[in-house]
Parts: sequence; structure tokens; C-alpha cells
Amino acid sequence: MLMATGDRIRVAYVTDSWPRSGGGGAEKLLYTLICGLDQTTFQPVLVSVAGCGDSEYLALARDAGAPTFVLPTSLGVGPAMALRNFSTLVRMFRRLRVSIVHSSQDKGVGVLGATATGVGVRLHTTHSLVRPPLSRAGISGRFLVAHMTSRNIAVSEAVAGDICSRYAVSASRVAVIPNGVDDMARGLPPVTAAAGRRPTGRRTILVVARLVAEKGTDILLDAMPQIVAAEPRAFLRIVGDGPERHLLEARVRASGLGGYVEFTGYETDAAVRFAQADVFAMPSRSEGLGIAAVEALSASLPVVASDAGGLPEVVEDGYCGVVVHGRRSRAGLEVDPAALAQAILRVLQDSELARNYGMNGRRRYEERFTMSRCVKRHETLYLEEIELASRRERRLRGRVRL
Repeated sequence: MLMATGDRIRVAYVTDSWPRSGGGGAEKLLYTLICGLDQTTFQPVLVSVAGCGDSEYLALARDAGAPTFVLPTSLGVGPAMALRNFSTLVRMFRRLRVSIVHSSQDKGVGVLGATATGVGVRLHTTHSLVRPPLSRAGISGRFLVAHMTSRNIAVSEAVAGDICSRYAVSASRVAVIPNGVDDMARGLPPVTAAAGRRPTGRRTILVVARLVAEKGTDILLDAMPQIVAAEPRAFLRIVGDGPERHLLEARVRASGLGGYVEFTGYETDAAVRFAQADVFAMPSRSEGLGIAAVEALSASLPVVASDAGGLPEVVEDGYCGVVVHGRRSRAGLEVDPAALAQAILRVLQDSELARNYGMNGRRRYEERFTMSRCVKRHETLYLEEIELASRRERRLRGRVRL
């Protein structure tokens, strides 16, 4: 089902229900695409196939003018309701004359609906490293992603390699498009953006992350006693929320580090937090790309990160930060807290090194990870896939005539 000549290309973005207390890289990318697409060529439509659709990002997308629909298709709403909503999704694709379905984090619902509708361009973005499927739904969803998409999109080379090896997908069917972010320094007062690093004389370590085990925030807390012992001005600010928050707060209380650690909760716009920090830490156990690390680069902030997944593709070791190598475990990558502490102290205690890392990081952001670059690469892929789908359709018609 391709667009009529002269029409804008309708792109249906299908996703799960975004968390009301914020989202990660996947949610930010989707919002970026919806707001950044060339509206003279493309017309975005947003569909949530889980939850009640009351998330903050969903509301922002709606406010930005994107038509939004909520059609819960998980079995949690009951088989009859899930089937009815899926049927509505298929009819909606037909009614809107959707040309591209681009899904992510939806367990393949968007791809399946696009296939049932006859949509020629079926794209799926994978944001994280593939985990072994633990359920029948997970297995079926991954089969759909692997074999019913016209093209897979990976946010990093690490994720692309994972897709190819685990799903037996040809590399030619995977496009690598790193997530782009908005300029974290844009719109800040000059004094904040340029000179606001240490407003209280503290040396601030910043974390911006969902508070889940895979982000490794507990590893950083284990490193803090060593950091504080060597640098008494060190202060850790944790921006984010999640199911592990109460456990992490208990860990801080038990260690007696209450005066050196602050939990701010989730913040939609953390630009000022980046401007007021000295170093950004990301000791993740698993990471598809590391969008928060990209945001740190855009804010000219040196980064200390683990070598999980796509993080080394963001943070070039010795150029814009330090990559701490860890060991593989069942839970993912495990960084030694002592090694993490040494890397952070190296940046905190060498202002010239930190400044050079920050400037190099900003340069790396401008070359690879801007929002405009990310949107443009998606637009180019959309047009390429539309052309390929048109060729397939013409070949099919030719065979039918024969």
C-alpha cells in the first residue's frame, strides 16, 4: 500500500505505553522523529498498543500536533479486547493509507498489523541488546521482527551485530542509525552553559538514568567511598526514577554517604544538570547505545562509562572520556567499582584533561549524534524503502500480467 502521487507519506509509529515517570532513549528518539520530520514530505501518526496512553511523552507528541491513538493489544486486557483492538489497528492503517509502519518496543504488533494490511515498508528499531526470549510472546515477537520486517534499524553497531547473530538476519537488512539528541547547551544562559560547572564548590558526578539494575548505578555507589576519600568535594547527583530507587537510597543510607549523594527523581529537561556537573558516569551492565552519554557529549561534559554494548561507539576512550572495561556475567557487564573510582578521580582531579575531553566530546556530538542528522538519516531510509517497495510492487504486477 503506497502513497498516491502528491500525498505526504504517512508514517505510523507503533510503540508500547511510555512510562508516565519518563522514558529512555527509545521514547526520546520517537518524540524526536515525530517533531523533527519534514512535514512537507511526511505525516507522522503515533499509536500506543499498550497501557492507557496517559504518559508525558505521549501528551507532548499530541501537543506537537501528531495524531495519537491508544489501542491496547496485550493479552492483559483480555483476548477478545486485544483482538478487537488489533483489528482496529489494521483498519486504521487502511483508512489512513499508511505507507510506512515504524515500530519499536511493541513486541512486533506494528509489523504484524502492517503485514496484514499490506503496508510495503515495515520497519522495526531495536534499542537494546537482544535478551534470550523468556516467554511465548517474546519468541513470536522476535520472529516477526526478524522475518516480517522489510528492514531492521539498530541504534548501534553492537545492536546490529546482536540482531544478525541471534536472529540469523542478513546484515543487508539492518540499517545502523544512532539516536540523535537535541543540543543540551542550547537555550541555557551563557553563565550556566559555560561557567556553571561548580556553583557550590563541589565536584559533581552526574548520572541520568532509569533506576534499574542494568544501568549499574549500584556499582557507582560502591565506588563513592573511594572517590570521596580521595576527593572530599565529590558529590553524586542521580537524576531519574525507577523500581530500584528505594534499594539504591537504602544503600546510600547504609554506607553513610547521605551528604554526598542526591536523588532528584525524574526530570523531563535535565540540561541544567549537565551544565552544573564536572563528569558524567554511566557504568551500565547493558546498553544499546547510551543516549544519556550522547547528551553529556552535547553538553561538553567528559564521560566515564563501561564498555557495555554500544557505549564505546559513543565514548572514544582517551578522546572524550574514559571507557572502563568490565567482565561478563549472567547479569551483564560488571565493572570493578575500584576501577570506576580511579577513572572518575582521574577526570575530577585534572581540570585540563576534563576540559579537553569535554571539547572533544562536543565535537564528536556535532559530527555524529545531532538530532538533525538522526532525523535526516531516517528520512533518507524511509524514501529508499518506499522506492524499493514500489519496485517490488511493479515486479509483482508484471508477473501477474504474464
